[in-house]
Amino acid sequence: MTEPTPGGQDARRPDDDGHPRPPVRSPLIWFSGADTEVLAMTPGDRARYTGMGSAVLFTASLGGLSMCLAMRMALGLPIAICLLIAVGWFFGIAGLDRWLVSSMDKPARDRDGEVASWDAPAESRSPYKLALPRLGLALLFGMVISTPLTLQIFDTEIRAEINKIHQDEWNDYVKEMRSGSSGRRIADLTTRQAQLQEVVNSGGRSGDPAVTNPDVAAYDKKLEGMRQQLTELDQKRACEQEGVNSGTDCRGTSGREGCGARCDAFERARNRLSGEIKKVEQQRAALVQRLRSQESSGAESRLAQAKAQLEEVNGELGRLQQAQAKLLNQGKADNEANDGLLIRMEALEKASTGSLTLGLARLVLFLFFTAIECLPVIVKLLMNDGAYENLARERRRQDEIRGRRELLSRRRVDAQHYEDEVYYGERLRAARWAAIDDLVTETTALETDVARRRLYWWYSQQSRDLPPAPPNEVPQQFGQDPEPPESWPDETPPDPSGHSPNDIHIPPQPGPSEPEPEPEQQPPYQRSPYQQPSPPPLPPRGGTGNGRPDPYGSRGRRSRGRAEGEQADRLQPMEATSHYTGPHDVPVGDMEAGWIRSRVVHIRERLLWLYQRSERKG
Repeated sequence: MTEPTPGGQDARRPDDDGHPRPPVRSPLIWFSGADTEVLAMTPGDRARYTGMGSAVLFTASLGGLSMCLAMRMALGLPIAICLLIAVGWFFGIAGLDRWLVSSMDKPARDRDGEVASWDAPAESRSPYKLALPRLGLALLFGMVISTPLTLQIFDTEIRAEINKIHQDEWNDYVKEMRSGSSGRRIADLTTRQAQLQEVVNSGGRSGDPAVTNPDVAAYDKKLEGMRQQLTELDQKRACEQEGVNSGTDCRGTSGREGCGARCDAFERARNRLSGEIKKVEQQRAALVQRLRSQESSGAESRLAQAKAQLEEVNGELGRLQQAQAKLLNQGKADNEANDGLLIRMEALEKASTGSLTLGLARLVLFLFFTAIECLPVIVKLLMNDGAYENLARERRRQDEIRGRRELLSRRRVDAQHYEDEVYYGERLRAARWAAIDDLVTETTALETDVARRRLYWWYSQQSRDLPPAPPNEVPQQFGQDPEPPESWPDETPPDPSGHSPNDIHIPPQPGPSEPEPEPEQQPPYQRSPYQQPSPPPLPPRGGTGNGRPDPYGSRGRRSRGRAEGEQADRLQPMEATSHYTGPHDVPVGDMEAGWIRSRVVHIRERLLWLYQRSERKG
């Protein structure tokens, strides 16, 4: 096998005339998820993947149509918005099916028929097990997409069943409204309204007391029962006289013609009951007479009271009836507008329950549309490997090899960059240490000089008003300190008198009898020179030079020539870019050299300012 070339150019083999074959440009090939460059080298497999793309396109189109119908049924959206949503759903289903088909490639196998190690799936998972989740996902989408299509096909049967559902729901709603608290209150107010209206119409009279009074009604009920018993006794007496004992009215008679003992008993009972009826009728008549006399005396007051109560009852009854009518109208409108996806599914379920033919047709259509939605996955599982699959697996293997090489190269480059950064940091740290040592030495010398001059100034101030000491007792190492110069030159010429700038010359004090000699001319003040230590040498590649471990000790295992070559490669750009020469020639990078130079200048200016301030105070 040849080495893969960068950029995947090995996949485009030239034709017989030497020109590379162009990739296949076809929308159906794109829907199939095939690699166009690899498919261009296998013309015999184009028909298979064109058919695969057609299956994906068909299922996506059905999905878009189903979504359009679902949005129209469930939400009642305009057709334009439903079409836009359907287009988006079409591309979503197409992309999902395209991924399902392209991700179900079978792994490569070696000459013995075993799965190649580089293309083997996860442990204990065969390609068919890997296809099970994808098949389950396709089934789920198939069931969701096939439901709106099935509902649209059985639209006539569904609408007939929906009308029945609407009528049942409306009857239940009206019954609930009438049996509720407001319905019962409306019924009571209606009855009360009729009673009050009767009183108003009668001019304050509530009607005949024989009709409306409960006591009179009780007498009427009692009289009705007694009259019924009297009628039964008359019938049985007649049956005894005629000798008839058959039928409902002649039960309990002897059946012998003529009036005997039983006939006499029926006669006596009838007479006794008739007397009781007359007494009850007299009591009822007396009660009615008394009530009628009372009714005529309070007619005006009852009329005014009935009118006031009737007005209140009419107002409350009107409000309740208006609210109930509003609720009924709203419920009716909601019931008629309930034409969504859920009630359609319920109507189809009820229609299928009572009809075996409709149930079978519904099941067959549902399975048919579900199978169509799963068609790309099923076709991919049933498709045998061809030249395209073999070349595609080889292409994946070459891509893996190329990727591993690229990752390895990047890892090596990153390691070299890391080593360069660490070495640069070590060199930079050594240069900073040298600069810090110089600054510490210079700072110490300046502070010592300031302290010595303060001591000399104190001595001159304290001994100014004192008598001169004996000549032999004057300390030769003290004397008047000359005035400091206006500036501090960077370089001081040597003293011609041979004195060191640190040696302060104090002439001997004159005795009491000797004239005071003229003070000799002191040389101008010069800065005390001090020796600066040499900077620490740069650490070699094998160590830091000051006892610190070398972070690149492992590099000693390399060959000597390679290590020296790498050291020369790294030192050359750093030395070439070094342009700063400090107190000691320490080559550093441009950026760090500028930082060190600025810090040195700042510290020198600070120390000079402190020195001048101490001189002014002295």
